Amino acid sequence: MKKLSQLFVLTLFCFYTSSVLAERTRLALVIGNADYAVGQLHNPVNDVRLVASTLRSLGFQVTMLENASQEAMESAVNQFGQSLNQNTVGLFYFSGHGVQHDGQNYLVPIGAMGKISTAGQLRYKTVNAGFILDTMKQSGSGLNFFFLDACRNTPFKSFTRSMHSGLAKIDNAEGTLIAFATAPGKVAWDGNSNNSPYTSSLVKWMKKPNLAVEFMLKGVRADVKKQTNGKQSPWYEASIDGNFYFNVGSKDIVNESSLNNSNSFANISTPSFDCAKAKIASEYAICESDELSKLDKQMSDLYYSKYSILNARQKQWQQKRNQCGHSKHCLINIYQQRIHELSLKNVVDPSFDCSRASNLTENTICNSDELAKLDNQMVREFNQKNRTKWLIESQHRWLSSRDQCGRDVSCIKNAYIRRINSLKTSETYP
Repeated sequence: MKKLSQLFVLTLFCFYTSSVLAERTRLALVIGNADYAVGQLHNPVNDVRLVASTLRSLGFQVTMLENASQEAMESAVNQFGQSLNQNTVGLFYFSGHGVQHDGQNYLVPIGAMGKISTAGQLRYKTVNAGFILDTMKQSGSGLNFFFLDACRNTPFKSFTRSMHSGLAKIDNAEGTLIAFATAPGKVAWDGNSNNSPYTSSLVKWMKKPNLAVEFMLKGVRADVKKQTNGKQSPWYEASIDGNFYFNVGSKDIVNESSLNNSNSFANISTPSFDCAKAKIASEYAICESDELSKLDKQMSDLYYSKYSILNARQKQWQQKRNQCGHSKHCLINIYQQRIHELSLKNVVDPSFDCSRASNLTENTICNSDELAKLDNQMVREFNQKNRTKWLIESQHRWLSSRDQCGRDVSCIKNAYIRRINSLKTSETYP
């Protein structure tokens, strides 16, 4: 009965949270820039019209700009910020050229191409994504969404070598969900149809009733990866409370279990870590590849089924893995090597480094799950005690006694049991 009561309270809380979010005024600023003097794009105007009409049908009050100049974009952002408050949900969407420089993301307005000759001039002649996010944050808006379908190839050919491809990862977005059409540092496709792969998938999933936004974005990711044969993998980072539903319909709420059983997610593999928090090139590469995600998950499952703590050997392996950067070939090799090692070695690591085992007793401990676990348990008990002179001396004496066991497993086991009991009862001597 108690569990049923807790479940009712949790359900009521989720319903209340969702209802509060649904009742807030929904405001959106959407911009599509396509008519660039250099690097003209085909789809952004179509994209922004599709997004605008979709958002209006979902209860948003939408301000839409097409082929906007820097002045028009910044003016619209300021007006948008003034309209937001704690009782609103704010959404910004941009389709067009976007570039990164020195860790900052810049959205390129119409008319900027002829005014920019060096990367340093981007901050003056384009619109900084940070300016838009800060405006939304400073407004006090209770919930904000920031969508960028703007990771296409840089149009600034004269200083391409000083630029990184794609967009830079954005951190510290409290109260905001940030979504990119592709992973940070990667390039998105404009698409061969009337709309980009990302935007067409985004509006499709927005319309699905009773689908929480973060589950919605998983569906978008699955669609885009499939459409682009894995070449484009959408990314998002969320720091929001509660659930938000773009389309609150009459059907049952879609939960994580039903999503996992959906055919739409059948081809998505999830690695052992949260891809939304990926920070380095090797992690981005793993998240973008089903093959690498499966290898990472396989390695993790093997590792944590055998090890109680993340030991020095695994940390050393992670350092080697991270040296691969974005090289898929290197990552595959290093994962396969580690999986092979873990498959062959069916033991738990003790508290010491087995590669430096100095006697027969230590070698025996390194090859026994039971003894290695006892060693870890003994060390935990020891570390909980005050390091008195007598305790340290007694530990040295006990180690000398233990090492006399040689390869005798029963002798070693009994030595550990006596020492653990001694430490538990606060005795000083073994």
